[in-house]
Amino acid sequence: MEMMQAGIICCHGKAVDDTRLVYFMVRKQTKDMKSKVQRLICLWLERIQRAEPGKHITFVLDVSKSSLANVDLGGIRFLLACFTTYFPDMLEKILILEMPWIMNTIWKVVKQWMTEEQRKRTLFCSFKDVKQYIDEENCLKYMGGKDDWEYTYPPLPG
Repeated sequence: MEMMQAGIICCHGKAVDDTRLVYFMVRKQTKDMKSKVQRLICLWLERIQRAEPGKHITFVLDVSKSSLANVDLGGIRFLLACFTTYFPDMLEKILILEMPWIMNTIWKVVKQWMTEEQRKRTLFCSFKDVKQYIDEENCLKYMGGKDDWEYTYPPLPG
């Protein structure tokens, strides 16, 4: 439950191509959360697949305000494996938001793990450019959009 409350991964809104937006907030992750985050990834992808079978998603990897301490290479490899093995037709694109220059080396490693198709579907953008992929009404306020939604996870009753 603490992982759900942390809001590391959440689903909200749609991209301009009508795909569901799934956000991964890298800055909220620490390396000691590894196995829990992997289970959370599976939970969200499974939920989306069951709710909207056959639909694609836009996976927004928000690396703004994150540092190397927030990066889990094993988790990234796991995420890519999920899209390759367990949910092969689910991924429309990956938007990598506001990647700090310090993470360029990590990107060079990660892209070696990606399939050619995943590399083609990976786009880097700033908050300014993200509106090409998420219209202003669905773009979250902190990204410069009009949607003031903030993730909350209510505790279960009892």
